[in-house]
Order: sequence, then C-alpha cells, then structure tokens
Amino acid sequence: MSARIFPFVGSPLADIVYLDTSFVWELYNPHADPIRQAKCIAFLDRLHQAEVMIVINSWVTQELRHVILAGVYYEEAQRRRMSWRQLFRQDKSLMPTVIQSIQQVEVLIDALPLIIRLPTHLDLTTDAVALDLMETYNLDAADAYHIAISRADGINSFVTLDQGFGVVGQINLYTCDPTLLQNQTTETAILLFDET
Repeated sequence: MSARIFPFVGSPLADIVYLDTSFVWELYNPHADPIRQAKCIAFLDRLHQAEVMIVINSWVTQELRHVILAGVYYEEAQRRRMSWRQLFRQDKSLMPTVIQSIQQVEVLIDALPLIIRLPTHLDLTTDAVALDLMETYNLDAADAYHIAISRADGINSFVTLDQGFGVVGQINLYTCDPTLLQNQTTETAILLFDET
C-alpha cells in the first residue's frame, strides 16, 4: 500500500503535519516556479487558518542549509564552468552569501505562527526504522530519516513536493506535485497514526 496522497485544495486536514524540506524550500526559494510557490503559500495559509499544528525538526533545517549552500555555489559554478563542489572546495568567498541566505530563511520560518521545531531523535531505533524504510520502499536516506524521525514523534502526515514519499505506506501526503497527484487518493479521510 502506498501513501494516501491529497491535493492542497479541498482535502481533509490532519491535526498535525510535518513540513518536508522540499516544501519549505519552495516557500522561500527565490528561483521557484511562481505558480507552484503560490500554491505552497496558499496551502500554508490554509493550514494556519485551520489551526493545524505544523512541525519541522533539525533534520529539515540541516537539509535546507545544504540545499541553500549548494544553490548559491551552483549558480557561480555554472558561470565558471565547474561543479559546485569543486568551487566550494576552492573558493570560500561565497560563504557570507550562503550564511546570510540561511539566516534569512530561518528567520522567516521562525516567524510563522503554529510552527513547532521538534528535536531530532537519532538513536538506534530511528536508524533501524530508517534502514527498514530504505530497504522496503527503495527510499534515499534523507527521505527515510524524515519519515522515521516523524514516526518517533507520532506524526504520519507530510507536506512535500518530493516524489520519493509517494511509495511509502501508512502515511498521508499533501502535495501540489503533478506526478504525486496522479496517484491521488479517492479516500475522504486521513490515515490515523498507527504505532505498529
């Protein structure tokens, strides 16, 4: 059984949702597609209006920092005709721009009402759950840890644009990603959290 996939508009809402890095970055990415970004902003507003508890954790923050770092270096690397990693190793002059961008995004995240930053529980149990998710669903490690960490906190509803989440069973996904929405659920209720 794959994820129960809901569109941003007209779907039932969970009491608590986890914002995946792909969604958070879409909100603040200066190069985002304006239509998709507007859909994400409207869904975040819908969550606020419905007083849904919104959760992120340091796993999201760390991944977001990496995305910003890679993005800043990638733009300059394209101009210099080299890989962003090669440029990063050779030239640290872009780091002030990276740090400023990270700080700006994190200030905006912290200013959002109803967002709770949960601590990240990385322990042997979470590692085992993440590894099982990787094996069962062919997930990359980052997606597996998002889900494993959230499950440890009793959360099974995710807001994401990441297609990797779509294959995972026993979770709810809220998205505007057209590929994920091809498998949109016809169910009218969300899956409740199951501790088993």
